Amino acid sequence: MEEESMGFHLDEKETLSRSRRSPLYHLKTLYLFTKSDCKTVVLPQMLFAISSILTNGFRDLDTPPTLTLTTFFKPLIHAVIWIYANLLLENLANQRLPGSMVEDAANKPWRPLPSGRITADQTRRIALHLVPALMIFGAYSGAFRETTSFIAFVWMYNDLDAADTSIWWRNVANALGLMAFSAGALAITGGTVETWVVYGLWNALEKNGG
Repeated sequence: MEEESMGFHLDEKETLSRSRRSPLYHLKTLYLFTKSDCKTVVLPQMLFAISSILTNGFRDLDTPPTLTLTTFFKPLIHAVIWIYANLLLENLANQRLPGSMVEDAANKPWRPLPSGRITADQTRRIALHLVPALMIFGAYSGAFRETTSFIAFVWMYNDLDAADTSIWWRNVANALGLMAFSAGALAITGGTVETWVVYGLWNALEKNGG
């Protein structure tokens, strides 16, 4: 019995063998989904979160708050985990698509699906479990609205094919996704609704403009 998808083949025995590999193997697989976006998404959003922490959610630009190691690193780590987990969902949703698998096989063969580390169905099941986990984590983090908004944008971009409908839809979906990243980072690090709308929109427009 074989799973076939756009030229990718993993028989049942090989898939079972891979599923029993070490936790480090599986962690590397998840990392490879996001590797291309760590510098372009995680790092800028982490710096954005640091700026929010150092200015009390951009409310105290002239008189920065007094911080301890705990009050600085706790919200920062929390925000980075939220950012990375949502980025992982976006990449799982996108890279499992047949068109993405073909493109990655030519341009990024080291990614988990074209390299045979995981199947498209396994990727779908991970994403399926990650969605409710992210919603719970978002509610716990005070970023439930931002989390559910991001999930909706991921759905629009991938499953509703906004990426290929037109250049305008593609840019809008990208801008909304980047805005949601900034909004979530600000919500976790103490930003207000008004603040994350202004700074999140600015960040999204800047990224798309670049």
